[in-house]
Amino acid sequence: MGFTALAPAVRVKSGVFKVSTIKPRRDGDPWGLSVTVPSVEFAKRFGTAATFNLLLGHGADEGKLMIQPAEGGAFKPAALRNCFVFRLPASDTWPSGAFVADDPERVTRDGALIVTLPEWAWNKERQKAIALARAHVAAGRKAER
Repeated sequence: MGFTALAPAVRVKSGVFKVSTIKPRRDGDPWGLSVTVPSVEFAKRFGTAATFNLLLGHGADEGKLMIQPAEGGAFKPAALRNCFVFRLPASDTWPSGAFVADDPERVTRDGALIVTLPEWAWNKERQKAIALARAHVAAGRKAER
């Protein structure tokens, strides 16, 4: 009798890096924003770091989010089975509505991960244009009834 070693199936896709809005618990409250990092990418970029500082860019870095490992940092990501999730606090900066952006541009600089946020996440003019377009579509649907 003999035995043959079995190898686990290789996962083709380990997860998707994404930025998405978080619906508020109560109507009227501002929406939040979450950044989801696949476990494999998290381990490569941050190793065993447990706490982080999150910084929003200004000026030339507007529209960027820096995720910086820091001992005693203000943010601790939620560790799920295949990913780590950073939940940014609710703010009027984030758009009101369900938005998701998969695989945003990101680079590592000095041990920190810099994520280029989608335009809907930070540009107020873009958010107004989207809200206006949604209202126009909703009015058109209402008129059809």
